[in-house]
Amino acid sequence: MNEKDKNKILTELKNDKIFRGLMDVTPCEIEIIFELIEEPKSVKELANKLGIDESTAYKSVGKLYKMKILGRVRVQNGGRKTFVYYSKMGILIDFLKSRVNYWRNVIEKFKLES
Repeated sequence: MNEKDKNKILTELKNDKIFRGLMDVTPCEIEIIFELIEEPKSVKELANKLGIDESTAYKSVGKLYKMKILGRVRVQNGGRKTFVYYSKMGILIDFLKSRVNYWRNVIEKFKLES
């Protein structure tokens, strides 16, 4: 995918309140998910690439990792070990489907009670 198409999709997703609501993610977290599709990165690399504070990056990555949307591996970086994170697109898609099904059921139940 070229950079122009990628940026268009990211902009649409970041501005789509329904998508953000279904996923319970912020625009920054959407950028992180899609940045990590291309290549695993450390939190520091993500912060630098996206122009965000490291503390924001750590918080967002932690949330996405707990949601199982991101995976991580420990790598040797110079003289110390660090984690690099990557997007788990299959899990992301399954998570999104489950959220859509959940809200579909809520709406159906609401409709039946009306």
